[in-house]
Amino acid sequence: TVCFQHGIEALNPASILGCPSSASYALVWGNANREYRLSKNMSASHVKIIGCGFHKLSQEDPEKKPPKIDAPGLMVFVMNSGGQCKADERLTFLDNERIVRMCLEMIREFPQKKLVLKPRISDLQIGVFRKLISDCNASNVEIRTDSFLALLKECDLYFHLGSTAALEGLFFQKPGIQFRFVYDYKKPFVEKTGLRLVPFSDYGANLGIDSANAECLIQAVRSIYESQKVREDLRQGAARFMRDFASLGDVDPAQKFVSAVEEILRK
Repeated sequence: TVCFQHGIEALNPASILGCPSSASYALVWGNANREYRLSKNMSASHVKIIGCGFHKLSQEDPEKKPPKIDAPGLMVFVMNSGGQCKADERLTFLDNERIVRMCLEMIREFPQKKLVLKPRISDLQIGVFRKLISDCNASNVEIRTDSFLALLKECDLYFHLGSTAALEGLFFQKPGIQFRFVYDYKKPFVEKTGLRLVPFSDYGANLGIDSANAECLIQAVRSIYESQKVREDLRQGAARFMRDFASLGDVDPAQKFVSAVEEILRK
């Protein structure tokens, strides 16, 4: 059997990608995932790095001017999906609700901007967030269901808890903010499953928010808009992260995938 990495959260032992012993071979995006599998006693000859093809989707203009704080623009919060079990689904909903409330407080400080909530959850839960928006009378907040890639092309920056969508943001050279504090109260679930936080902010690829405090979020957003150094540091951090987790190269990952499968079948 062959396990093929399909998302950036591959270091989660609760997922099939985090259980290399369940497959004979693993095809992964980068060296970080390869090293993880080797640490779980998977044979080095059975782990192949094929790279990530997401960079084919983005051809960002390197001469694009940085966003200005007093100019119209979008901020996008990519909500997490339901999780891997009922308990995780409930915690994920609570995560999204807490962060939406923070974002609604934050956007008041940036009246020229628009906050877009990008759901990856059930219609019932979306109704909760529509009510939150209505209750705070926020005219510059909306829920949109078009693709995240389309929103990335429009937005100034994005927020997330830790997902493959954030990697796509790096390919589009968009500044990102990662909410890290949600794992603090998930400790029982984390300890049970071995869930690991995807280290976007540890690499400096995103700014990290470690407190459920709207003021921390406001300061982070303001620093991205106002500081060229912050944006440059994030750009360099993104390059480090993609080097280890996406293994960009000259060869098309699709072709590497085909070649790797053909090699496995010949054995």
